[in-house]
Formats: sequence, structure tokens, C-alpha cells
Amino acid sequence: MKKKTGFLEVYNGKLFIHPDVSDYSNKRVLRVDFMNDYDNSLNIARDYINSIGVDEWYTSSTIDFAEEYDVDKSMLDSFLDSVL
Repeated sequence: MKKKTGFLEVYNGKLFIHPDVSDYSNKRVLRVDFMNDYDNSLNIARDYINSIGVDEWYTSSTIDFAEEYDVDKSMLDSFLDSVL
């Protein structure tokens, strides 16, 4: 079975979760505004990630420089640790 690889990036204060970087026909991308609603976003992201069956993740360089994209880095790290 082929592994599915998701992709994470941040932009304009939001986290974007792409289901599989090798499958561009699948346009379902979740945009999560955890900076404004952490707990609810955590539940939404968990449900979404469980539904798309991703095995591993790639991350954009925006994840490493989250503050430049209006996302608090420590909050992002905590969020990703909780979801993934």
C-alpha cells in the first residue's frame, strides 16, 4: 500500500493541512485558526487528520518561521504535538 504524505504550512495566522502532497486531485485542505479558537481547532484538526489517513508529514519552511506569518511558534508546536 502506498504511503500518504500530508503537508503543513502556516500563513496569515492560520495552519493549513493538506491531505497528500502526491495527490493534487484531492483539494480538501483544512484551514485552522487555532490562534483564535485553540480547543475547538484542536478537535477539528484531529478529526480531519484521522479522516484523511496520512502516514507522514512534510512541513513548509513557514512552520520554522511561524512568527513571520502571524502564528505564535510555541502555540503552534503545542498544537501540532497535540494533534499529530
